[in-house]
Amino acid sequence: MRNYAGLSDESLGSAEGRCMLMRKWMPLLVLVGSAIAASGCDGVVKTWDDRKFTYSKVTDMDLHQIPDDWDKFWLMDRQYRLTRWLIR
Repeated sequence: MRNYAGLSDESLGSAEGRCMLMRKWMPLLVLVGSAIAASGCDGVVKTWDDRKFTYSKVTDMDLHQIPDDWDKFWLMDRQYRLTRWLIR
């Protein structure tokens, strides 16, 4: 009599039968495992409104940092006043 994997009951007891069973199911297990790993956990928790809020906060922070980046590019930022040595 054959079972759900297409193997006979006698072959399941042997190491060769277990190896064949594993070869048959391994691609499916790898596919399911990689799909679970690729999906992650963060996408389920955040709604579209949460993502829009996060994107707006990141954009706001980036826009606030543009003057600092511009001054750093032109080397116009103020020197620090907490030490007597020049620090950049």
